[in-house]
Amino acid sequence: MLCPKRDRTHEQKHFDLAEVFRRAMMQDMSSKKFTRNYKEEIKAIVAKRQQAFNKEQLLYDRETQHGMNKAAQVLWNNAIAQQLTNSGKFAATNITIQIHQE
Repeated sequence: MLCPKRDRTHEQKHFDLAEVFRRAMMQDMSSKKFTRNYKEEIKAIVAKRQQAFNKEQLLYDRETQHGMNKAAQVLWNNAIAQQLTNSGKFAATNITIQIHQE
């Protein structure tokens, strides 16, 4: 039988990983100097981060065996918490982007 608390923790970390990647995307966008082609440049950033996010989610599930491997889950919990701490500067949901005219 699955432990409901463990299941909730595992699923919460999927959500937390999504936040880590959202913050990374915010960081990418805030540091980029966009051109008049900014819509395509934003799409490229989103696609790159989405691909990395998908791979990380699969790796997380595989290594933790969907939360059943307690030791691996603890390692991931700590790693995700550290990533959230390190990316705190990009926790805001709004950023200002720079568009440079060429």
